[in-house]
This record gives sequence, structure tokens and C-alpha cells, in this order.
Amino acid sequence: MRIRAIFVQLMVWAGALGLLNVAIVRLTANSLPRQVLRAIAESANVTDLFVGNSVMVAALDRAGFEAARPGTRALNVAVGSTSPVEHDLFVHRALRLAPQRVYYAFFDSQLTRPVPSRWRDLSGTRAMVYYVDRERAIRLMGRDGPSAWQVRLTSWLPMVVERATLWAAVERARRKLAGFGAPPPEIGRFGRTADFAGLEDDPDVFRQYCADVVAHRAPLLAAVRDLFETVRDARAELIVIEAPMTSSHRRRFYDTPEWEAYRAYVRSETERFGGRFVDASDWMVDAAFEDAVHLSAAGATTFTTRLALRLARS
Repeated sequence: MRIRAIFVQLMVWAGALGLLNVAIVRLTANSLPRQVLRAIAESANVTDLFVGNSVMVAALDRAGFEAARPGTRALNVAVGSTSPVEHDLFVHRALRLAPQRVYYAFFDSQLTRPVPSRWRDLSGTRAMVYYVDRERAIRLMGRDGPSAWQVRLTSWLPMVVERATLWAAVERARRKLAGFGAPPPEIGRFGRTADFAGLEDDPDVFRQYCADVVAHRAPLLAAVRDLFETVRDARAELIVIEAPMTSSHRRRFYDTPEWEAYRAYVRSETERFGGRFVDASDWMVDAAFEDAVHLSAAGATTFTTRLALRLARS
């Protein structure tokens, strides 16, 4: 009888876990990566494809781009809080749309700085590595042996893959309670504007990192190289954009000989892969930003129009 009772309990727990996983699958059906994947699957062919993180999400006004360059059809597959690994996965998926041009926006040392890819890092939007070309993601992250199998096994457990969804709900509730009776924080399209003010590196550490990259000719990240090669092999034009930044950010991080050398190095690497480099870091005034790194909707329209017209003339 005792064995039977244990068996029944195990079955009940297994059923409960199964139902929880089904519920989480339904709950996360409209996660940002899945929305973008559906947009790619449902889209007709495009002429211009945009990829990157939230900086590119904020910077592109698709309608404005198409108006500035008649005859184009644009698609933005950028997603916030993603790394070059996820960007490469999106590009591989979206190249079925036969774009003529692929735009990749970056800021700071994004193209060379190693991407943390431990279990705790692969959550939220980055959890797409578990269900979008998983084996390619494993290779790009440099996972092998037991760590590769950790990714494979985790991919079968939605409650683990999408664990950040549950924590996000808890965090929203916590912030709401913490702010009870206090003035509401300033909220932008990408969350609390104050959250982006503390994302910057230490300026001295950043300068030294840039100097080390140039001195040692450190390669672009594997995911970035794969993205560049994939675009080149698809016979599309690669356009790498140094994203607009505020005057404060440029003054602290870009107005240095180390960054000038780093930019020149990234430009040469881009050109080595057949791409074009556009330095748009100083294109926008501070009033065009809604927080420390993201353009406002109005700023995006101005930036997009300028980008489209500049590239049309060149």
C-alpha cells in the first residue's frame, strides 16, 4: 500500500508539473522573441532588415524609413535585452525574406566584449536560445560537453526556460507596493528611465578595455563574425551603425583616443567582411532621447529619415 501511495503522489506531482508547463507555454506565447518570429514567418519579402537590441528598437521608425526611401519594405527584428548571439539567430531566420540590406546597430564594446551565457544569464528575452536554432546558439556561446547538454535538457522544460516571466510578475508587484504613496517614477517605452542611467561602465575601465582590444587585435565575437559572414554569403549589403548616444555618454566614453582607435578597428573589421560602417553616434541632440540610451519616438523619426536619406545618396 505504501508503494502505491507513493506512486499516486508521484503521478499527481507529475500531472501538476505537466499542467504548469502547459500553462507557461500559453502564458509566454506572446513573448517578444515569439512575436518577432511570427512577424518574420508572416512577412512578405523585404528590402531592408534591421537587427539589434533595444537601441535599434527605439531608433527605427519603419514608416518613416519607407517614406524617405520609396519602394522599400523594412522589417525590424531587434529585441531588447538581447546579445549578439540572439541577433545572429534572428538574422538567420529572417534571411528567408531576401533582404537587400541588413542594418546592425551597436554601442560601446558590444561587438567584442564576451557575452555572459551562464544558466542564470539565459532568461527573459535571451531564453530564445533554447527554442530558436538551439544547436547554433550552443556553438556561438562556446558551450560544449556538460554545459551544452544543460542547454539541451533545459529546452524541454518551459517552466525553467521561461522562469523570468514568473519573476517579472513578482517584480512588477514588488515595485508597485514599494511605490505606494510615492510620486510615480518616470516611465518610458522600455521601462523606468532611471534604470538605464546606471548601465554605463567605469570610464577608465572602458578606455583600458578599448586599448587592449586594439593592441591585441581581439577578434569580433563569434556571433558577430557569423552574422557578418551570413549576410555576406546571402549577397545582402551589411551596414553596421554606431548608434546615437547622448552628449554626456560621448563626452565620458567616446571623446578619447582609445575609443577613436577602437572605432577605427571595428570599422576595418566591418569592411573586411564587406560591410559599410556608419558613425551615427553624434547625429542626435540630447532632447531626442527619452532616457540615457534610447531615442524617443520623435527622435527615432528624425534619425531614421536622416539614415535613409544618407544611404540613398551614397
